[in-house]
Amino acid sequence: DEIEGVTLHMCEMPGVLAMDESVFNVMHNLKFLKFFQHLGDANSNVQLRSYDFYLPHNLRLLHWDAYPLKRLPSRFRQNHLVELN
Repeated sequence: DEIEGVTLHMCEMPGVLAMDESVFNVMHNLKFLKFFQHLGDANSNVQLRSYDFYLPHNLRLLHWDAYPLKRLPSRFRQNHLVELN
């Protein structure tokens, strides 16, 4: 519950990270989430197992290069979101 931010440099990952829909369930205080990679990389090393995964409602910054889905989760409330990239 104390985690306020997650930053992941996907280019430095040795393989694919598969996440299920509950990966952020316990991070209620999460304010920023940044998954980034080098400019020329088109593929994501992060895979989501569900289209309707949970994103915390307090999230203010969401930066996700090569986001693997076509839309944000339907349960996500964007009330506090300041930046979407």
